[in-house]
Amino acid sequence: MARKALVTLAATIAVLGSAASAHAAANLALTLPADVDAGAPISGSFTASGLPKGGGGKVVLQRQMGTKNVWKTVAALSGAGGPVNTAGVPMGVQKFRVAYLRGHRKPVASRTSVVRAYSTIPLGDFATNGTGVLTQPTSTFSYIGLESDSDGVPNVWKTVTNNTCRSVHLDIAVSKVSQYAVAGTTAVVSVLQESADPVSTSVINGGDGVLDAALVPGQSWSVTVAATNNNNGQTAAYAYFNGTASCYAKPST
Repeated sequence: MARKALVTLAATIAVLGSAASAHAAANLALTLPADVDAGAPISGSFTASGLPKGGGGKVVLQRQMGTKNVWKTVAALSGAGGPVNTAGVPMGVQKFRVAYLRGHRKPVASRTSVVRAYSTIPLGDFATNGTGVLTQPTSTFSYIGLESDSDGVPNVWKTVTNNTCRSVHLDIAVSKVSQYAVAGTTAVVSVLQESADPVSTSVINGGDGVLDAALVPGQSWSVTVAATNNNNGQTAAYAYFNGTASCYAKPST
């Protein structure tokens, strides 16, 4: 009985030693795009070297799913490397890993990659300062916010601090019929950021325009409005906004 116990113990140590050796030798790498469109197929590549010979294991692509963050296999991989293709994922921060599995134990080796999946959300998902319909002489414009300026010094319409967006699209209308609007003035609308140059557009009273700006996720941004003088030295402009943003998470404020 003692001899049998010793043999069993020796076999167990051998298996554990083999697994530890495989873990130490295995070298995996996974390359996926950091930013993708939600729902669009994802393509990348992987490499695998130093895997133990003799079979008994497999290389797979897994994604973390559910509220318990369970790793589930989404694609089987083969060879020492090659392309990785998987289905699109919903909006959010998604974690993938390439893993070498043997039996039902935890991965002998793995390498993780984080992917941010972006979706288009309405600008109204951000805090607004008034909604309604602007009636111009020949058209109407549905808005989710407005800002004015009467002295040429930019006023801030919106500031986003916890930024989860990579771009913003603004639809702009400048009122011509407001009692405060001054004919011939122009509203200069700008997107300001921490580490990127300002992006601006000019819209004359009674006109409309658009402004598209690339954003840096994790860095704050603001939208400002400034009015220019008309030929008589008068200054006043009322800008109304709508639009969308491309984000991996909805704004928290």
